[in-house]
Amino acid sequence: GHDSLHRIRNVDGFTRLKQQVSGMLAIVGMERLSDLVQSPEGDIHYVASGRTLTSADGSVLRKLVLKIEGTVLLAGDAPDSIESHALEIERQFVLVRTEAELPALEDEPDDEDYLVVDQELDLAELVEDEVLLDMPISVSPEGEGPGSSIEFETAPDAEKVNPFAALAALKKQDH
Repeated sequence: GHDSLHRIRNVDGFTRLKQQVSGMLAIVGMERLSDLVQSPEGDIHYVASGRTLTSADGSVLRKLVLKIEGTVLLAGDAPDSIESHALEIERQFVLVRTEAELPALEDEPDDEDYLVVDQELDLAELVEDEVLLDMPISVSPEGEGPGSSIEFETAPDAEKVNPFAALAALKKQDH
């Protein structure tokens, strides 16, 4: 299927050889995004570039730079009006193999995000995540009250909860 197109199969090679991959994703094919937009027309273009960085202790960090461009059509303030929202996103990710390699929250640099990925990376999903994070907060599908799927947009930082802390909180609820 088209899925294999938007995947990096060998992240080690991709970053070490500084490869680049680009693609177009139709908004209509992005389930979560097409739920949010007023009209699912259009495409999102991305370019993903691999690179490596040798850190102070000699270990090699795998990095991914992701650039996303496109336009999404959102509901405007007036009834039935459509507002276009231009996407110009550039993000840098450090790719770690296991959650154990994630830095402590306070050590995580502001301009970098960490992704746990071994060898295969689904770019379509990553691009959709980033586009969703970029949506203006005013987006709210009609008929959905608070607590709908839009919650994550109000505070992008709030979701950088330490996964282990979240896990511990979940375990407490069981008892």
